[in-house]
Amino acid sequence: ATGDIATRMLVIAGKPLREPVSKYGPFVMNTPEQIVEAIRDLQSGSFSRR
Repeated sequence: ATGDIATRMLVIAGKPLREPVSKYGPFVMNTPEQIVEAIRDLQSGSFSRR
C-alpha cells in the first residue's frame, strides 16, 4: 500500500576544500600519516570526541 514505507534523505553541501583528502574506513584526513596517528590515538584511548 502507498505510504507504508518511511523514507530518509541526507543532503550535504559545502565549498570544495581544495586540499588533499586521504580516507581509510571511518577516518578522513589530509594525509595517510594523519590517519595512522588517528588510529594510534583511538587504540591508545586518547582519541576523543570534541
